[in-house]
Amino acid sequence: MEVSAPVKRPSPITLSLPILLTLTLAAGCTNPPPPPPPPAPVLDPKVSQRIDEALDLLNNNNIEERWRNQLVDCAQSGDLARSAAIERTIAKVKKSYEPGAAGPGYLKPVGRRRAFEALDKFGGEDGQVMEVLQQGAKESNAEVRCAAGAALANRGDEGAIPALLSAVKEAKDDATTVDHGVKALERFAKPERRDQFLGALALENRKAMTGVTLACFPPEGPERTAALRAVAKNDANPFARMFALEQLALAKDHEVVDLARAALDAGSPPLRTRALTILLDQGGEVAAKEVGAALEKDPPDADAVALVLVRCESPRAVEIAVSVLDDAGKKPGTRAAAARSVLGRLKLPETSASLRADAPRELALTALRRAINDPSDEVGRAACDALGAMGDESDAEALVILLSKPGTDRGDAAVRALGRIGGAVAVEKLVDTHATNAKLRPACKEALSGMKNLDLLPFDQGMLLIRQLSSDELDLRKSAVSVLHAMRGGSDVEDFDPSGEKAARERSVDRWRAWWKKKKSGG
Repeated sequence: MEVSAPVKRPSPITLSLPILLTLTLAAGCTNPPPPPPPPAPVLDPKVSQRIDEALDLLNNNNIEERWRNQLVDCAQSGDLARSAAIERTIAKVKKSYEPGAAGPGYLKPVGRRRAFEALDKFGGEDGQVMEVLQQGAKESNAEVRCAAGAALANRGDEGAIPALLSAVKEAKDDATTVDHGVKALERFAKPERRDQFLGALALENRKAMTGVTLACFPPEGPERTAALRAVAKNDANPFARMFALEQLALAKDHEVVDLARAALDAGSPPLRTRALTILLDQGGEVAAKEVGAALEKDPPDADAVALVLVRCESPRAVEIAVSVLDDAGKKPGTRAAAARSVLGRLKLPETSASLRADAPRELALTALRRAINDPSDEVGRAACDALGAMGDESDAEALVILLSKPGTDRGDAAVRALGRIGGAVAVEKLVDTHATNAKLRPACKEALSGMKNLDLLPFDQGMLLIRQLSSDELDLRKSAVSVLHAMRGGSDVEDFDPSGEKAARERSVDRWRAWWKKKKSGG
């Protein structure tokens, strides 16, 4: 029987070596700790400095808007710059609203306007941006209100409409603000906004608002015409009616004459004037009859109506004016307007040649010669002024007769007319009245001094005027030397002192006489 050899078993120490080796290797394969997070992005210091520089200089005027544009350029250079620009611009604006905010470091209205324009470019619809824009839209300054309102409009905020409408109205002399405001309003020009836009029309903004208001109406055609007629007839705002009449006139609507005629009964002078102009545009005798009919109604603005009547290119205008002037049943103001604003303007170069022709001119002169003696002082004065503007030397006699009437209340008007007419008869009467009528002396001095070719007056009249320098009346001496100065072109080489010693004055008078004799003898 065989005996097996004993089995040799490894020692515990031998068995543990591979395990220890495995554990050691495993421990060497453990992942290293994660790296630290990257540093947070930082705004470029140069960009930051340029943002602050732009904000500090926003008040400074620059034709190219350098500082506003620099602020916008910085904000658009990256997200960090944009956030910084928004935050700092808002803070700068809010600081300027603080009580007592004035002086360096605070935005003036012009600076806030630029700030709002910049925010419009890069502010987006951030809540704080919208808040500060809404605050700006309530400002009293139209320029600032328009900039903030335009920015809100670009974000579709209809709450900007009142701010923009009021800004366009108030900024009538600021074309840039008006254009900016109107452009912003264009996005809201829809039929549902028509009444709001019509209600905002005024004398100051009517022309600027025409296009955007018309955009609230239907496209060109029967619907637009009907809508405009309704406005021209019934709108409570006279400037809205004026707008509608103008659009209908441009479209040559056949009802525009009736609508313009009806508008003459409105209480608004600007609307009446525009309606009269539309009637005038009908041309010729039709225009004269339409406008003349308005004058014959004794309107409160008779001069305005008469000034349109004289623009009619038809002698019928003169006939109507003469008829009104001769009608004692008309108001004196209306009759005076016919004389002053129609008949007195017939010699002006801008008046139609058909009104300056011989027949209408003689008709006007005949009526004016009668009217200078009218019982109404207002009518008589207006007729004198018109005759002075229209007449010639042959009309001086009628004015001299009027001036010679004792107690006449329109002597100053007759004196002015003689000064404008000129001629020997006028000069003789003016020199005499200057010496004898202290009340009319100032008017005579003005008339004589303003006459053309005064140095060509007759020798005797010049001597009579010089003789007035010897008067015992200081006022007459002062007035006479003033007229003589006008004759000499403002110089007084004879050195006459109205307040000087009598002997010295007389020596000066002798020098004046010598000068006049030499002048009239051709020396």
